[in-house]
Amino acid sequence: MIKTETITKKIFKFDTGLNWTIGLALLILPAVVDRLIFIYPVINRNLYLILGLIFVFFAFWQSIVIYKDRICRSINLIFAALMAVGPVILLTQALIVFQQGLYILSMLILWLANFYMLLLTALYITTLFILTRSKK
Repeated sequence: MIKTETITKKIFKFDTGLNWTIGLALLILPAVVDRLIFIYPVINRNLYLILGLIFVFFAFWQSIVIYKDRICRSINLIFAALMAVGPVILLTQALIVFQQGLYILSMLILWLANFYMLLLTALYITTLFILTRSKK
C-alpha cells in the first residue's frame, strides 16, 4: 500500500508540473504551439486559450491537493482519473480528424501523450482500488 501511494504521489507531482507547462504554453504562446503541431493553421486561437485555462485550472487544483497532502483521497483520485480520461477521448478524436494537417513528429508525440494520459487514468483507478481494499 505504501509503495503504491508513494509512486502515485510522485507521478501526480510530475503531472502537475506538466499541466502547468502545457497550460501556460497554450495561454501565452498559442500561435507557436499551433505552428509546432500543425502544417497549416487548424485550430482557432480561442480554443487554445480555453484549453490552456483548463490545463492551468487543473494544475492549480493539483497544486492545492499536493500542498494539503491529499493526493490519495478517493474523491481526488476519481477526479484526477476523469480529468485524464476525458482528454484521451477528445485527443483521440482530434488526432483522427486532423491527421492530414499534423506533422508526423507532432502526431507521434500526441499519440504518446494520449497513451500517457490513459496510463494515468489506470494508475489513479488502480491506486483507488488498492487503497480502498486495504482499508477493509
